[in-house]
Amino acid sequence: MPEEIKTSSLQVNIPEHVKTGVGANIVFVTTTSNGEVILDFIFAHPNDKDNAKNLQFGTLVSRVVLPVKVAKDLNLILGSHLGKPKSE
Repeated sequence: MPEEIKTSSLQVNIPEHVKTGVGANIVFVTTTSNGEVILDFIFAHPNDKDNAKNLQFGTLVSRVVLPVKVAKDLNLILGSHLGKPKSE
């Protein structure tokens, strides 16, 4: 049975295949002309490569399309949880 998240105004059902999550170690961010931000999450295992062609393989594990407002909110949320990036 799907898990549920309850808030004061929104009940969210979480399907079984989504509940466990997926691993990603690469993210590509694309913006579109109609005001969307696309996040492509990719998992690349270090051993999945063709050494002869110097080619690494990866698998797209999730694509999330966000309106700009939601992407800006996500940026603020991540900043508050992770802090500002430090200079190297």
